[in-house]
Amino acid sequence: MSHRQQKFSHIHNEPVLDLIQGTRSDMTNNTVEGVSKSLSASVNKVLWNENSPFHYVLNANMLLNIVSSHANDNASGAGARTVLITGLVYSNPSSVNTYTTTSITVTLNGTTQVQVATAFYRVLSLKVLTTGSHLLNKGNLKVLVRTTATVVSCMEADSNISNQCIVSPPTNSDTLIEKLHISGHFDTECEIHVNKLQESVGIQHTPYKFFIGSNGSNISFPIRMKVEAGETVWVSVLPIGSVIGTHNHICGLLECTDRSVNSIVPSFN
Repeated sequence: MSHRQQKFSHIHNEPVLDLIQGTRSDMTNNTVEGVSKSLSASVNKVLWNENSPFHYVLNANMLLNIVSSHANDNASGAGARTVLITGLVYSNPSSVNTYTTTSITVTLNGTTQVQVATAFYRVLSLKVLTTGSHLLNKGNLKVLVRTTATVVSCMEADSNISNQCIVSPPTNSDTLIEKLHISGHFDTECEIHVNKLQESVGIQHTPYKFFIGSNGSNISFPIRMKVEAGETVWVSVLPIGSVIGTHNHICGLLECTDRSVNSIVPSFN
């Protein structure tokens, strides 16, 4: 997930917020981006560089490892040396489900998996902090469930930041998703799914599903979706039938606004 934040300006079609644009210190415009450069038949993959679906556990933290596909991503190598992992950690003080934003720095060891000291509920972003002479990560980075090697976060080589279309706010925050932008060049007809997991009821569903044809598209879909703590939204792509050709690059961007739950805003309340 690549985040680009700025001081709150406005939310389209919300006149009350247009009147107060620039005056809300408790609100932040945010974009969440995901990039997929390949498809696998019958795999409803997240918009990220791995051909794998979104993996989660319900109200629990996962023991994780991180690994690179290139040997030179290590403590003294030419590629990435240290990576900042940011996500949410689950706890249940006084029987209240709590999701806390947490970051940890990990030193890579090339193609050897390194244990992540913190167990995470969600991994929302990876960012290279230090590198060698290459200035970028040499290989693809993956964060894996320690016991099953299931992917929960990833970063493409030569990027230094993850691009994965996943939104999951911490406790005391909400996110309003307003638009989904899709662009790319792909030979395969696909469905784009906007998926939502609600911990409070233990249900995953797909409130938005769009069809995109082959030969490339640049499309924007209006979405008005509130995401609360304990909820996760991710954008995925599912090929319709067999994967055709080698040009199947799809990019997605979610327009979001993050706010404190104490804010009174008509679009959220």
